[in-house]
Amino acid sequence: MTTIDQQHVNESYLKKAGEILAPMKSSSYAALELPSKRNLLDVGCGPGIDAMHMAKLATPDTHITGVDFDERMIIAATETAKNLGLSDKLSFQKADAYELPFSDDTFCATRSERMLMHLESPEKALQEMVRVTRPGGKIVVIDSDWATLSSATGNDVLERKLSQHLVSDMLPSGFSGRNLPGQFNDLGLHNIEISVQAFYVNDPNVWRLIVQAEQIEQSAIANGIASQDELSQWHQAIEQHHEAGKFHATLCLTMATGVLPEA
Repeated sequence: MTTIDQQHVNESYLKKAGEILAPMKSSSYAALELPSKRNLLDVGCGPGIDAMHMAKLATPDTHITGVDFDERMIIAATETAKNLGLSDKLSFQKADAYELPFSDDTFCATRSERMLMHLESPEKALQEMVRVTRPGGKIVVIDSDWATLSSATGNDVLERKLSQHLVSDMLPSGFSGRNLPGQFNDLGLHNIEISVQAFYVNDPNVWRLIVQAEQIEQSAIANGIASQDELSQWHQAIEQHHEAGKFHATLCLTMATGVLPEA
């Protein structure tokens, strides 16, 4: 299976995605009930963008731990926390979402955002989040349903081929967003709440960054889904569509919130 190269999921991508998804991020912070929590976990924390925001919203005695499989992200997050004077409230470490290096019932609440789509077995990561969260604690997860990606590019046939290639062949769990309600039920969580938000962009350059278009196109050529000539013509069509004020793209994300049963 061809997959999205995580070396290309860089800080520029995460920063731009964070700007677009700011309202849903804020909703996830509110769902965590930060002022009442003292020990939180952010799984797949990337460069610590969300952990920094949560640290500023939480009480002074709250500690937030971020974990990520990419050591580059952990180094960046640790340095940023130090520069912002937040090292006493934040700590970051490299970890596997399938085997979190924490004891059972360690955290008051656990959060994850747009990580499950990159995992072959997202349910295992969710089980680990439940394991390390205390009874009565909250789990808040945001993830994308890439089958909802819709882009007005001027060539609907090629756009659909590439979108299908992304969700079926490149992302291990491209339907993660739609699966969250069922997974939260399977985990036995209580008070489950589901919300869906569609992000919208009308700038082709931002769209290409968010969907990792270059990787998709390279993979499409390698797998015989599209030729370089077809893609070159498509790029021209996108530019013309944009100049005519017709280009836009949308993608739906799901946020699931649940509470662990009391012991």
